[in-house]
Amino acid sequence: MSFLADSNIIIYAISGKHDAAIDFISETFPSVSVISKMEVLGYSNLDRVQYDQFINFFDIVEILTLTNQIVNKTIEIRRYRKIKLADAIIAATALVNNLTLVTANVEDFKNIPGLLVLNIFAT
Repeated sequence: MSFLADSNIIIYAISGKHDAAIDFISETFPSVSVISKMEVLGYSNLDRVQYDQFINFFDIVEILTLTNQIVNKTIEIRRYRKIKLADAIIAATALVNNLTLVTANVEDFKNIPGLLVLNIFAT
């Protein structure tokens, strides 16, 4: 099984805030959406050390860019489900690339047909 890490999983893992996220990232080496890179690096509360840690992370993972297929799937998702644009792009990226989305915010991605979602924090 291959995975797409949501922005929150990346933040929890790289900042060392949750052991499950750290283990997941180090064991599965998931892909990430270019949207997650923008969300994480654009977060204004990062100090220089944290920013550099995230830069190093993004330098070694596979970053999936926007394609016409992802754009079209995003539009399709947003036409039938009220969802934030960034979340729709992340969901579409997972769907188009046949990846399981790993997130702490399962509710953000519910009711999207075909989308496999995994909450690594669930017991």
